[in-house]
Amino acid sequence: MDKRYIAVAIAAAVLTGCSSSFSVPGRGNTETSQLVYQCEDGQRLDITYYNNDPNRLAVIKKAGEPAIVMANVISGSGAKYNGNVYQWWSKGRSGSFSDLMKDKTTECQAVN
Repeated sequence: MDKRYIAVAIAAAVLTGCSSSFSVPGRGNTETSQLVYQCEDGQRLDITYYNNDPNRLAVIKKAGEPAIVMANVISGSGAKYNGNVYQWWSKGRSGSFSDLMKDKTTECQAVN
C-alpha cells in the first residue's frame, strides 16, 4: 500500500473528533459531507466522507466504538469502502455495513 494513503488514513482518524478542516491529497479542494444512517440491526452510523480526486475516504463512527477509517475501492456499482475488517457499500441513500471477519451484514438507510 502506498505510504501516502496510510498517512491520509491516520490523519483522518486523528482529525475525526476535531472541528478543524481536513484535506485529502488530490487534484483540488477536499469536499466533505456528513450523513447519518440508521441500520436494521439498530445501530446508527455517523459517516463523514472526504473526497478529492482520485482519493476518497469515509470515516465511520458507531456508538461507543473508535472511528473506522475506510478507503474507497473498486466497485461495480455505488461507492465501496474497506477499512480493517469492515466494509461500507453505499448507493444513493442506502448502504450495507459488513464485518468481514464475522460474515455479518446489516442494511442501512440515510436519515438526514
